[in-house]
Amino acid sequence: MGDAYPRYDAQNNKSTKTAAGWSQAKPVYLLSDKATIWAYYPYNQAVADGTKVPVPINAGTSVDYMWGKSTNQVSVIETDAVIPMKHALSQLVIRLKVSPEYHNDGNLTSAKLKSKAAKFGTSGTMNLNDNGRIIFSPTSTELSWTPNTTIPAQGNPSVDFAAAIYPMSLASGEVSMEVVIDGATYTYSIPQISWEAGKRYIYSITMRSNDAEIGGENGQSVTIEPWGSSESDVTLVPVK
Repeated sequence: MGDAYPRYDAQNNKSTKTAAGWSQAKPVYLLSDKATIWAYYPYNQAVADGTKVPVPINAGTSVDYMWGKSTNQVSVIETDAVIPMKHALSQLVIRLKVSPEYHNDGNLTSAKLKSKAAKFGTSGTMNLNDNGRIIFSPTSTELSWTPNTTIPAQGNPSVDFAAAIYPMSLASGEVSMEVVIDGATYTYSIPQISWEAGKRYIYSITMRSNDAEIGGENGQSVTIEPWGSSESDVTLVPVK
């Protein structure tokens, strides 16, 4: 990430946690020279450049990509690197609830993000030297998932479906969310927002007798919390 450590090149050295502590695939010989350590997760043997760590996302898997930079500099005197790990992605959460008057199963079988112009991508890279920033080329107008998530029973707590997405900024109405619940399709135009790395954006859907309602806590359109989360109140409009 910077100048090579004297007489030693420690690029992409796999570290493994065991009961005895951390171990490296290649020995690290520390000198009096001080060094900063960068880390990422999960390990990828093919990585040759810490500014371009592949971070693909897809509907079938949800990998929690993370990055970190040591808060201290290591040397032969100080051998322990303190590396806080941070989430590189945002997380989209669909929280499904059912009201007492709703008598269907509450089964979420499809979830999509849609845009009119290319907005989404699935093959980004992470730059460890730029606070884990992810760069991707927008190549698609849609991201889709098949959650098959069902509320266990009436009156039970809500159930969440979560998907990893690249951090991005959305203009009002630029992106819509489409869900299929118990065979009925509903759509919601997402207000202006920035999906930031390390945060969860929670869109709560409450199924009622005649409609579905989306909303966050305290009357907000989306609920945001650390991972990170955001939630807001809107009404889903059935697709004709």
